Amino acid sequence: VSGEMSFGALPSAGSLYTRLEGHASASDRLWAAVRLTSTGTMQLTISQVVAGVQTDLKTVDVPGTYTPGSVLRLDLTIDQAASAQALTATLYALGQSTPIASTSASSTASSLQQAGAVGASSYLSASATSPVVVSIDNLLVTKH
Repeated sequence: VSGEMSFGALPSAGSLYTRLEGHASASDRLWAAVRLTSTGTMQLTISQVVAGVQTDLKTVDVPGTYTPGSVLRLDLTIDQAASAQALTATLYALGQSTPIASTSASSTASSLQQAGAVGASSYLSASATSPVVVSIDNLLVTKH
């Protein structure tokens, strides 16, 4: 799953979370997310929800700061094996071939190895006092 995202402003407080879901079912989910703070710093996280319990599998700090209006591309790769999934999240500045951040994790949750939906979503912390326009474009799902 890959998609391009941009943000019209930095959050006035708290953080903005934008994620690409590589698997979603009624109770279980797997995603990669970009967390954007009010100071422009970012984190890249791979997370899962299994039986209603959220676990952040891996989080890395993204070097530098975000400039509002800049376009980022987030790729989430899920390599399915018999008993586990190898997960890789990679973040690029649009048009660049060298990632600005990347992280990997694995999941052995059998419920995440079943059929599921994909998607994109965004969440702004309740402490923010101003809205932020989030643009998500060119969502692409490929099966390898």
